[in-house]
Amino acid sequence: VLLLKGDDPFARPDCDPKEFRTLLDTYLPQFSSLLDDETVATTAKKPPSFLPSFRYVGPRLNQDERTVVLGDCAHTVKPYFGLGANSALEDVKFLRDAIQSTNNLSDAVLEFSKQRAKEAEALVRISRELDRPGKLGFVTFILPLILDSIFHRLAPKLFEPNTIAMLQREGYGFQQVARRKRLDRLGQIGIIGGGLTGIIAATKFSVNAVAKCLGRKRSTVAATLIVALGAVRLIRPLMGYLVPGLAPADVLNKTKSKVTGAGGNELS
Repeated sequence: VLLLKGDDPFARPDCDPKEFRTLLDTYLPQFSSLLDDETVATTAKKPPSFLPSFRYVGPRLNQDERTVVLGDCAHTVKPYFGLGANSALEDVKFLRDAIQSTNNLSDAVLEFSKQRAKEAEALVRISRELDRPGKLGFVTFILPLILDSIFHRLAPKLFEPNTIAMLQREGYGFQQVARRKRLDRLGQIGIIGGGLTGIIAATKFSVNAVAKCLGRKRSTVAATLIVALGAVRLIRPLMGYLVPGLAPADVLNKTKSKVTGAGGNELS
């Protein structure tokens, strides 16, 4: 990630690749030699991004046996997930452990890449699922949060809490979280699907039994049942108002209605 001021000429798309190469040679000579001309040209043509998109380096986190990438260079996540700095510190820890457990730096670089490359990919994939826009975001983020909350409350030994809560658990890697949530999702889909199938089968059986007992058509019984359920749904809220001596203010309070004066100001 190259941070630039908004009025910097390189903060605009379609920059001159030669000038961009000169910038790299001047300020980042240690990295410029690692980038070929095609990569520099592609980068120079990219439009600026005000927040980094979710990206990861793969399938390895090393360049030869002397350079590693870690932190935002290895896995870019948006700041409001609180995972950027923490995952970068984890990278440092794993690199330190790799250096201490191997005999030379080359082996440490390869070991670090082996341990953290898949973690970087899992982290970015999780972050993408938590940040999709519109209706897709509801399916991949909001709905799973609701399902995880319900199932974890009902069966905490079978279902884990939501993804965000699991990411805060010490000792859980990103791959572990992703695998566990996939298992939870399969279990939730199985239970919901089985429950709906059972409800449909029980409803059909009940309608057939009632129709047979009354000597009516199944369609007539089904329509009557639907009307009855609709009536119950409408009547239940009204029952709360059938209280002797209920004042108009109490009715407004129950309906959460706002009372406004002549000027449109809300009255208390």
